[in-house]
Amino acid sequence: MRRSFRVRITLCLALREGLSFAKEIECVNLEVETDAINVVSAVVENRELSMEGPILEDVKQLLAQLRGTGIHHVCRSANLVAHLLARFGFNYNCTNV
Repeated sequence: MRRSFRVRITLCLALREGLSFAKEIECVNLEVETDAINVVSAVVENRELSMEGPILEDVKQLLAQLRGTGIHHVCRSANLVAHLLARFGFNYNCTNV
């Protein structure tokens, strides 16, 4: 499996899990920020990411259920903490970060 695909699918899974958690604790008016522009485009503009499609459909449904929630692209330098957590999880093959 190519590294870029593994990173992208990991980002999609993290996004879905984060939104699922937000729904569980009844958050509203969230601003989701990620440096994965292809993931943001796939969600906002309904662009196709074939392997991630089912995960992104879950993301879209969760976004619709979380009142006032938006998703936006930010550059990596503005998203440092999330990037470091993702790298940690990727490098250590963790299931719980």
